[in-house]
Amino acid sequence: MGWCSGTEIFDKVAGAVLNSKLPEADQYDILYILAESLSDMDWDCQSESGYWDHPLVQKVFEDLYPEWFDADDYDNWTNADWYPENHDKLGDTYQ
Repeated sequence: MGWCSGTEIFDKVAGAVLNSKLPEADQYDILYILAESLSDMDWDCQSESGYWDHPLVQKVFEDLYPEWFDADDYDNWTNADWYPENHDKLGDTYQ
């Protein structure tokens, strides 16, 4: 079960924090605590955040979930036979 409503909360707070005059270290701390708290409440749509590509937000998520950013794991996953773009390896076609 997921909680995508956390994305709206994260984005509203992240927008305010990232547009503030707070030092970057303070911005990081706030976003880290926010992301961690929302995740503890079953937020699982982090990549749908409008701030997903922001460097500071990427650092927060990389620190919280280093496995999401492990290039070897990503390459292994996307090259797996079951990955949708590799369906020809299985002889299947997807409609």
